[in-house]
Amino acid sequence: MTTSRAAGPAIKGYAYQFDRTIIAILDLGPSEMMTIEGCEDFDVHGQSEVEAVQCKYHEDTSFSLRGLRKPLIAMLRSFAEGKEYDYRLFVHYSDPDFVPDSLTVSEIKKALTEEKRKNPATLLHYTDFSESTIARFSRRIKITSGPSFDAQRELAMTALNKALSGAPKDAQDLHYGNALSCVMDLAIKKEAKERTISRASFIALIDKKDLLFTRWQEEILSQQQLVKAIQHKINRTDAFRPTRWRCLALTTETNSVENISDLAYFLATSQFADDSLVGAKPWTLIIDGGSEDVEQVKLALLREQIIFNDGYEHLSFSVETFNRQPVVNIERNHTKKIGLHSYSLRVLSAETYAKYGTDIEDIHILFSTGHLAEIGPPGKVKQKIHLPTAGPHEIKQIISRRKR
Repeated sequence: MTTSRAAGPAIKGYAYQFDRTIIAILDLGPSEMMTIEGCEDFDVHGQSEVEAVQCKYHEDTSFSLRGLRKPLIAMLRSFAEGKEYDYRLFVHYSDPDFVPDSLTVSEIKKALTEEKRKNPATLLHYTDFSESTIARFSRRIKITSGPSFDAQRELAMTALNKALSGAPKDAQDLHYGNALSCVMDLAIKKEAKERTISRASFIALIDKKDLLFTRWQEEILSQQQLVKAIQHKINRTDAFRPTRWRCLALTTETNSVENISDLAYFLATSQFADDSLVGAKPWTLIIDGGSEDVEQVKLALLREQIIFNDGYEHLSFSVETFNRQPVVNIERNHTKKIGLHSYSLRVLSAETYAKYGTDIEDIHILFSTGHLAEIGPPGKVKQKIHLPTAGPHEIKQIISRRKR
């Protein structure tokens, strides 16, 4: 067998591992986290327990205890060094009916007994560990006989479709490549904390439906048709309600400071101060540009006597101040309409948002333009609408559609 042909099974083994990782991430509970390439291929961290999982794919090999020797030695060594987790071997062999779901002490010792043939000798690898350690480990090791490669790939597609509420072919056409790339990117991170992820964060990283939706439509529709399509899409959700935190992200690469200032005034007045009801939240404007550009937008708001909340980012950013809802008074002779208010817009530089975004309250809907498709920490934005070439007029049309 040539070297190039011998690489096939190894690559398939990695693909099998990554598919199982995708499925396991999407099966995490709300309080669980996963570390990829942790103690084993992946570790699932619950509130008080950890399960370390090693995946092996041997479609042309019959099951034998000696075939488990290498992963068992590594697991047992970690266990003996203090990582007394639950351990699981997720394996596929050509004879799955013969794969046990647990191992006794004697079976572990048999698996760790190696017969050398070239220079005849018997190596008892289990003698490196105490009897009590092996006994405890035998109660914490489980084996799962996994499905075939193709069957597990189908399970991964099904899990992706279920998690992302997509059409039958969405997983194959849109989501699987993103999921696989995300797992591989996480696996090569240096620090364990960088390789740790929750189900919600994973879904946020791989869900590109809205980005693909607007990019595709931009290619074939006129700008006016695109605006109407996005308005229709938004109207079918509740993310646009004024009681939600709504955000507009603009870059000075495609918008002048004057246009951004005009949109800021529009958000602060006609979209909040002029005609909003009690319970409404002001818009958030994120500006990607130099510090002088951000400062010019804020000065333009001050000249128009617009009070805004920027969390004092020019001094020392305060997340608590930025998250604080405005204090409002109800207009006289009107039971619900907002009168005086402590601020009518939140303004923040993209640099500050990137640094403190994980601590800022979740954004329910975010409009972005230019290159800002991926702005914001994973999992902090419920719905994204990306309009690469939209100008101030189109943005106002979309936003104005539903104000109250």
